Amino acid sequence: MSKVAKMVLSLVLLVLGIGGVSYFAIAQEQNNTPENAITAFYDNAKQGHQEEAKKYVASEVIEYYKNPSWFNGTISAAIKREANEYISVKPQEGKAKIQGETATVPVNVTNKDGSKEVKTYSLVKENGEWKLTFQ
Repeated sequence: MSKVAKMVLSLVLLVLGIGGVSYFAIAQEQNNTPENAITAFYDNAKQGHQEEAKKYVASEVIEYYKNPSWFNGTISAAIKREANEYISVKPQEGKAKIQGETATVPVNVTNKDGSKEVKTYSLVKENGEWKLTFQ
């Protein structure tokens, strides 16, 4: 293979590599929404995957549960309680209000008794990922 052909092939591979990385970075950013964080938390919590659900909880909340007491328990217990609080939790798509590193999202919840209401969830962005604050 000639030098020119090798250079062209190298250049094509470089462009494809950069394009692939860019595509995945953009796809990751599009999936990294406050609404998706809420959905991922509840999906994992309801399936009993506390460690996975914990990835969507703000560090200040996790810090609060590091010293459990009789009134707050552990983070795992809190995740289980939250998972069982509602029959369903559905963020209203496209309604998130993002202000810098914080966001609020209206969420349609169905309570255990079947009643429905809209609750506002607060999130904070930590290390590029949206996390629930439960405030």
